[in-house]
Amino acid sequence: MELLEAIRWWPLWNRLAWRDIKQRYKRTLLGPFWLTLSTGLMVGTLGLLWSQLWKVELATMLPFVSAGMIAWVLITTLINEGCVVFTMHELTLRQLRFPYFVCVFRVLWRNLIVFLHNLLIQAVVMAWFGPEIGWAILLLIPGLLLVLVNAGWFIALLGLLCTRYRDISQVIANILQIAMFVTPIFWFPDQAGSARIYFVDGNIFFHVIELIREPLLGHVPPALSYIVLTTTAVCGWLVTAIVYPRYRSRIPFWV
Repeated sequence: MELLEAIRWWPLWNRLAWRDIKQRYKRTLLGPFWLTLSTGLMVGTLGLLWSQLWKVELATMLPFVSAGMIAWVLITTLINEGCVVFTMHELTLRQLRFPYFVCVFRVLWRNLIVFLHNLLIQAVVMAWFGPEIGWAILLLIPGLLLVLVNAGWFIALLGLLCTRYRDISQVIANILQIAMFVTPIFWFPDQAGSARIYFVDGNIFFHVIELIREPLLGHVPPALSYIVLTTTAVCGWLVTAIVYPRYRSRIPFWV
């Protein structure tokens, strides 16, 4: 199976991911920490603003917004880069034979590295405002792993779709803009009231964020989020196993 073959090519996608990060911040003073700094400024500004709007103490609001934004940046970057996961390798795909899932792993690994940089923001926020973090922080590992497992099949299918139909990426960008405000990032889930079933429990973005945000806040994620993400992972990879092999050979012609 191509997936297993791509895993064995880990030295390649590992090196490419690190090269992407170094190239992006070449000759800069802070390197990849520029993204961490910009995210931190956004977290501080929005946390202060929404704490005033909702009349919530900053010590409660800022850690919540910080953890949510870190998770959201990871999600949106994975999705946006998933749209161009194959088209950005146009020349390589046409000239060389290699497992195309290497491109998927390159995106996953690069964004995981950036995410680990952004954890510095949450560490500073929790050290200043938050309570002591207990054993629940360890749940970040399985939660993050489950998120990446889901991102793997989603990027593969999204990459196929956006390679064939380039307008899809614009639709995805618009959906993400709306999703940012209807997902509990700047507001608490309980504030949804009777609409909770639509904007919280029925919102896949919420469950993805919860598996990352709750451990960062020292809490145990809800069981429903684990169930939802596990179910989508199983179903998603089954669909990928059927669809991806059928259209894989057309990728070099679509790009």
